[in-house]
Amino acid sequence: MNKFVIAGAGGFGREVYSYILNAFASDAVRGFLDDNPDALCEYGFKHKIISDFAGYKPLESDIVVFAVANPKIKKSIAEILKSRGAKFGSFIHPSAVLGLNVKISEGAVVAPFCVIGSNAEIGSFASINTSVNISSGAKIGAYSTVSSQCSVGENAILEEGAFMASSSILESGLNMFENSTLGINSYADKDVEKSRCAFGTPAEYL
Repeated sequence: MNKFVIAGAGGFGREVYSYILNAFASDAVRGFLDDNPDALCEYGFKHKIISDFAGYKPLESDIVVFAVANPKIKKSIAEILKSRGAKFGSFIHPSAVLGLNVKISEGAVVAPFCVIGSNAEIGSFASINTSVNISSGAKIGAYSTVSSQCSVGENAILEEGAFMASSSILESGLNMFENSTLGINSYADKDVEKSRCAFGTPAEYL
């Protein structure tokens, strides 16, 4: 029987843990990976940290669910786990609604109550948190994060490592370029440039 190993025991990792327990029996989880051995001490979870990332020794039955929200560190952790022979799976909560021809790549997480329109693409190790609306044809790049209650317009693109903070909106047809950030409660009516942070309504650069 395959068992989930959750990569990351921070805030998002703990959320993903609850999503998995909501969708599966508790024996579907083997444990967590994290470089902080004390990350779960105050929570009283049944499942504990198995090892740090570099020390991970995968079992044949392990399916790693990547639960790191910070795009700046996602790629390095994913590469470490790949070098250890990790086998990644995507996790899609049963309450999520997916349109036709949606493509979801390895390591991606789609949290509860999301709606993903037809022909949208979710890249490797992308994180889609709760109650997100991704319209048809949108593309979410590898290692990107779309936080809770965000909206991504039709045919909009988040390039690799982009980050949308909670309740932000990216209009249809626009791009968030590589490693860019859209701040909390912000509305982007134009592209967000590479490695820049835009905030406000309409969003302007900080």
